[in-house]
Amino acid sequence: ARIMVSHIESGAHHQALQEGQQALQLLALSSTDSVMLGKITNQVGVVFFHLTQYDSSQHYFDRATEIYDLTLADNDPRWATLYHGFSALRKQQQLHVKAYSYDSMALKVLLAHYGNDHPKVGDAYNRIGIALERLGALEEAKQNYLKALDIFKIDIVRSLPLASTYENLGYVHFGQADYGSAISYFEKVLAVRTSVLGDRHAATIRIIDQLGRCHHQLQNLTAAKSFYDLALQRLDQAPTGQELLKANLLLKMAILDDELGHTRKGLKQLDDAADLYLQLFGPDNPYQSYIYTNRAIFHTRLGEFERALAFQEASNRLYLRDLE
Repeated sequence: ARIMVSHIESGAHHQALQEGQQALQLLALSSTDSVMLGKITNQVGVVFFHLTQYDSSQHYFDRATEIYDLTLADNDPRWATLYHGFSALRKQQQLHVKAYSYDSMALKVLLAHYGNDHPKVGDAYNRIGIALERLGALEEAKQNYLKALDIFKIDIVRSLPLASTYENLGYVHFGQADYGSAISYFEKVLAVRTSVLGDRHAATIRIIDQLGRCHHQLQNLTAAKSFYDLALQRLDQAPTGQELLKANLLLKMAILDDELGHTRKGLKQLDDAADLYLQLFGPDNPYQSYIYTNRAIFHTRLGEFERALAFQEASNRLYLRDLE
């Protein structure tokens, strides 16, 4: 069971699944510890969630619920872990009201067990904020993020959860077109993650990219280009596995280069992004129509009208196909 948890924390989910299923077999054969059986069952559900096998995840969460109903008090914190698992599933299913309900149940359990200032309570407020944000309740989401922030500020050991809450607040302000406030929060995230995770970690690079987006929205084009260029440089130095982040970044850089008058360079960025999307999703990927539309715009800008028309017609064909 401990090896399984270690694999989950390191992202080695297939290995975690093997260890978890072996642990369940051993517990079923030789143990009367039903609480441990429920805990491992829940963790196997978490692993299946990370493996995007959501039906299997639901099955193990339901089984853990049956075990916990027989073995745990209502305010046992292990219920909160299970509720967070159900919430993650409901968010994946776009059932954000149900996700909010599960996160609220988790918060109630954690408050009863730990009190008001435990980091797990802060994490619960953070999760509720995410659910509320996805429901469009931005002000309520912001209040929950701020509650989490107050808790995480207590101890520097909690710096990464603190950064996650800053990030969520940044996204709320970004969604409200308050880009200056968003920049302020994202800069705090960048400082923490650079210090704790390093400058080549995907979570750090994502915030550099987001700072570029904020400046782009404010039409601070030189600043936006600096952040995008830095993010691309860090991605080129980072381990593999960040192709989607790189493709999305190249697409934004292409649009920015066009706005700066470097349309030919923007076309090259579009080509590079299109190649990555093709590798990731195949020829019928959801980004293809958007790529074609931007190619049409760029070729029009360059006076290459026949090529622009060809790309616009290709984009229209994809759009009509998707409507069928």
